[in-house]
Amino acid sequence: MRLVALLIYHVFNFKNAAIWASIIEDLPYRDNRIIADRTTPSGIRFEYKYTDELKMRVQEFRELVAGAVSPHRTIVLSGENNINFGHVCGTCRFGDDPSQSVLDRNNRTHDISNLYVADASFFPSSGGTNPSLTIAANALRVGDAIHAALA
Repeated sequence: MRLVALLIYHVFNFKNAAIWASIIEDLPYRDNRIIADRTTPSGIRFEYKYTDELKMRVQEFRELVAGAVSPHRTIVLSGENNINFGHVCGTCRFGDDPSQSVLDRNNRTHDISNLYVADASFFPSSGGTNPSLTIAANALRVGDAIHAALA
């Protein structure tokens, strides 16, 4: 980040620039997934499609930001496809209908009675912020549900 700030200051001659970083909500599209793949060193690969709908939301967001800071100028430093796998969420949809979801309301899988998932995969989407505290709170909730089921 310091390098970017120095570039903006010296190369672009912006003496009073502000740098903004943003993350937009990434919805759990059915086609996006992590797949076991023995041909890769990690044993997994990502299948992620940067959908037209997501492109449109990113463009609309950038236009809203530009309008909000107008008459100041905005410059987008990232590329068109700024995918961030840091907060992957929504890969194990939860709900009451096993045909539409993987987990029940207590994060237990519909198909395996003693398997619970207590990470960010149950989220309906990525909210665009670090989900760590919400994951921890949900894990405590799921722990209580497991304890109650065993009691």
